[in-house]
Amino acid sequence: FQEHRIVQSEACTALHAICNNSPQNKEQVWRLGGVDRIFRAYNSYCWSEEMSTTTKIRACVAINTLLYDCRVVSDDLRNKGIILKFEEEYSDATVSGELRQVIQDLLASETCECLRDIMTEITTCSISENNSIGSNSRLPTAVKAMKRFPTYANIHEMGCKLIACIFASSSANDAGDLQYYETIILSLKEHSDTPENVAAACSALRNMCLFQMSYAQNPSDISMKSYASEVFNSMALHEDNVSILEHASGALWAFFCAQNSNVLSCVTDNTISTIVRAMNRFPGCSHLQRNGIGIFWAVFSVSGRGSDFVTDDLVSMVVRFVGERESDAADMISAIDIVLALTSMGFQALEILLKNEMLIYSIVGCMRRYPHSPSIQGASIDVLSNIAVNHDIKTEIFQSGGTDRIIFALGTLQQDRTVVCKAFAALANLVSAANAKILRANNATTVMIDAMKAHQQIVSIQIGAASTLWALASSAAFFQDDIASLGGVEAVAEAMARFVTSEQMQSKGLCFVWSLAIPKHLKKRVGWCAIEPVVNGLSAHISVEKICSDGLGCIKTLALNPSNRGLLEECGIFELIHACLW
Repeated sequence: FQEHRIVQSEACTALHAICNNSPQNKEQVWRLGGVDRIFRAYNSYCWSEEMSTTTKIRACVAINTLLYDCRVVSDDLRNKGIILKFEEEYSDATVSGELRQVIQDLLASETCECLRDIMTEITTCSISENNSIGSNSRLPTAVKAMKRFPTYANIHEMGCKLIACIFASSSANDAGDLQYYETIILSLKEHSDTPENVAAACSALRNMCLFQMSYAQNPSDISMKSYASEVFNSMALHEDNVSILEHASGALWAFFCAQNSNVLSCVTDNTISTIVRAMNRFPGCSHLQRNGIGIFWAVFSVSGRGSDFVTDDLVSMVVRFVGERESDAADMISAIDIVLALTSMGFQALEILLKNEMLIYSIVGCMRRYPHSPSIQGASIDVLSNIAVNHDIKTEIFQSGGTDRIIFALGTLQQDRTVVCKAFAALANLVSAANAKILRANNATTVMIDAMKAHQQIVSIQIGAASTLWALASSAAFFQDDIASLGGVEAVAEAMARFVTSEQMQSKGLCFVWSLAIPKHLKKRVGWCAIEPVVNGLSAHISVEKICSDGLGCIKTLALNPSNRGLLEECGIFELIHACLW
């Protein structure tokens, strides 16, 4: 039938139909030499121009169908020079517009397959460390293809995927050309209604930004603000597509992590609410949750504008993340830091935070899941300390296990001075609302004194410990005996002697000693080790009214024991009292 042109034309149409979406049929046609025969039909002579154009169009469509997502056909077309001939035909000004469009479709499909092959090569073979992205032909090939075929969604999807793949896998260090960003943003705008393209473009933007940051080449051009805005617009346009939300939030997170003030300035209430809705709508998408937390951390920690965006929904989302997710410790630290930032943003933000019924439960649960993370324990302790603004909240913290978790952290992370300092500051405020018997059962006194002794040279820890032990001794009489028997009096007395110039150390120490000296059976023991530090502390800060008041009260209580009077006289107590009167 080679001479029967109508049959040739119809055969091309038939092959297109049977091979469409059928990889098996494509390969079978190729093995039977179908590609060559279709190309002969394309080049065959017809008695009429109309018939010739129709045959060429049908042949192009058939070849296009065969090569789509079929590597063997694509390779065959390149190796035989058929693609090059189509390129020449496309450049011919005499070719009709309809045929030119079909040829362009074919060339676009072939280019897409070429990009797909490159991506396969990258994912299966490592790129040499000596081969930089900027000079590597792969990246310019993708950008060139996207610019040549601006309206072809498949080209742009594959091109963006290839760019994302290159920047994710290469070890290069010269990817600073903003034309790549501009090309992808144009693609994002042109194909914003195609979900696959939007996801691929956002993935490419994310990887490019992170790659540059890893080489201290943070994007700083003012156009980055408009780039971030375009990504957000795409995210808002596809609020029901979890894949787009995941990749778009990843791109925004990368931009914000660059800590670029231009990018952060584009954040609005709408930006925050869109991300919050996305995270609440898809709580099971871990990447979306992580990206969202990263974005909020950048906004709250870097921009200084966090108080502008505090809402019930945002608080609920962050609290849920803290309470429910088994996340990477770094992500959880970011989430806890957001909550901590909220506690310091004024009355309105704190009020919204405290309205969340799961707040304390979530923080305590997080402390249980990450018992050996100093950062998580420290930030969580700060949160509990900051929200304990009244007795009811303190009681709720204790009943939820928060006070016990702080004591546990104090013991487990005893060598971490930051955690110890924060724990003492929190416990000094919380033990008054705790059940004293439960605290005793959990060896609270032992843990506190051991932690104090482990950091004898750090004045802030000694001050916090003295304040906490004072609060503990005031909460139940049996704690006074426990503290004395475990060496707590000696520990505080030594701290007062060591840091005699510290006004706070003397103030907290005097209050503690006074509290322990009240029981009759402890007066002698307390006096024996504490009288000299008390007198020296009072002498060093005799001009401070509060210290004079507490010091004299402490001395009066100690003097009720006959043995202590002699020690007081040896320390020159009469001259000191006389000096206080003046």
